[in-house]
Amino acid sequence: VPRVYEQLVQNLGVILIGTVGTMVLVWPGVIVLLPLVWFVWALFQRYSTVTLDLQRLMLACTSPVMSQVGSFLNALDTIRAFGKESTFEGDFHISVSNYNRVYYWMHSIDRVVTSVLVVFCVPLLTILLGFGTLLLHSVGAISAELGGLSLALS
Repeated sequence: VPRVYEQLVQNLGVILIGTVGTMVLVWPGVIVLLPLVWFVWALFQRYSTVTLDLQRLMLACTSPVMSQVGSFLNALDTIRAFGKESTFEGDFHISVSNYNRVYYWMHSIDRVVTSVLVVFCVPLLTILLGFGTLLLHSVGAISAELGGLSLALS
């Protein structure tokens, strides 16, 4: 899976490391973290199937481009002798267009998934942990010092 897997692992690493300290101090925070982990896992399952198919298409679209360049260079003298440059140029542009279309969609999906992770998941986790910490403090389950420390660690 391309770039987003690397970004997903990095973002999840930051989230998990940031929440481990909170989970030690505010153990009910696990309840908040489990639905978020499930959401990210479900998102990644959907994303990985689409991306694998797009990678397959990208590799299938790369082959005609490379093949046409190699064929054109091998037969350059014959193509020029018969004045058929425009025919090969048109086929080459079609192949490159197909390759670029797949490449565009693959990276667009990468950006959307990364945006969902950064824009929704991280702030949602912070807000939920903050409210959970305030709720635990209001019922007397943790002190204000531990609540502040847990929020500072998240």
